[in-house]
Amino acid sequence: METVCVRVRLKPGSLSRVHEWATELRTRSEEVLATLRNEGVLVESAFLGSDEQGDFLIYYMKARSLEEGMRRSKARLIRSTNTINSSRSRLGRAGRRSNC
Repeated sequence: METVCVRVRLKPGSLSRVHEWATELRTRSEEVLATLRNEGVLVESAFLGSDEQGDFLIYYMKARSLEEGMRRSKARLIRSTNTINSSRSRLGRAGRRSNC
């Protein structure tokens, strides 16, 4: 098992995109779960926070293999731009990452 936890500082004005992403994940929960299973992800969580510097996400994932999960995720993203992975990728452009 491998675990990653990153703090993603959101760009100013991108909070609405985060809320849209969360709503999309809830409405497509079966696809989300199937995607996570296919990537070998056991736990994926995102928490929204803010401080004096602005908004951020704490993103936590535990997977059988982070490298294999990322490889599968990228391969699926290349094949289709209308997937949950595409949604996750778009969200990633909303901010800057650092380790937890």
